Amino acid sequence: MIIMKRIVLFVLTAMLLLNAVPVLAASGSLVQAEGTITAVDTAANQITVTLSDKSEMVFNVSGSTLFLSAKDGSNLALKDLAAGMTFTAFHSAATTRSLPPQSALHTMIVAKSSNEDFAHDFTVQTVESGSNGLSLLNDKGDTILHMAGASVYTLGETGLVAANASDIKAGAQLIAWYDVVAMSYPGQANPSKVLVLSFGDGSSPSIPPKTGDAVSDTLAFSVIALSLVGLAAWTIQARKEK
Repeated sequence: MIIMKRIVLFVLTAMLLLNAVPVLAASGSLVQAEGTITAVDTAANQITVTLSDKSEMVFNVSGSTLFLSAKDGSNLALKDLAAGMTFTAFHSAATTRSLPPQSALHTMIVAKSSNEDFAHDFTVQTVESGSNGLSLLNDKGDTILHMAGASVYTLGETGLVAANASDIKAGAQLIAWYDVVAMSYPGQANPSKVLVLSFGDGSSPSIPPKTGDAVSDTLAFSVIALSLVGLAAWTIQARKEK
């Protein structure tokens, strides 16, 4: 009876370890999410949020996590964030099985409130190259972005990396920062910064998992948990044979 209790104890311990660690993800791609910040823990480097589907999630912040202002694209720090702010975030596709689930945060674009002008989502319909540089018309046909002078980035393995506007094709998905639109139709704007989420070639950025994120942690903890189970079984069997 004592041996059986020990077996059950070891198995339950291993199951708890496996359920406490992140789920293995099939891809290292980033996931885009929108919602509202509900709590910021600067000591634990965590942000609790309510997503647009009303579910809750915790973002784990690392030294490479990037925070950008939705208003002008300037850099922010974790201490600048507060409950009630709205956001668009890019986080690891790997999440924990905890409630609420946790995920490694890559980049978060933050607005002070839902009433503040947010960085503009922009889907490219057509691309034209002229003497004044590249011009992009959106899929609604009501806004043209003149890219001359714009700083162009894409999501890198850590933070943002510089990108070439000339690589942008029809179908590209962008986030653009601009606040002045010429009174014409279509409206015309000169963005200061553009974040390219996909270049319109049919692919989206796929970011390899960072060291210490959910995928690598899962492998490590899973090996530990399974090793405990094997060690327990071996020890009990050895005692029975004495």
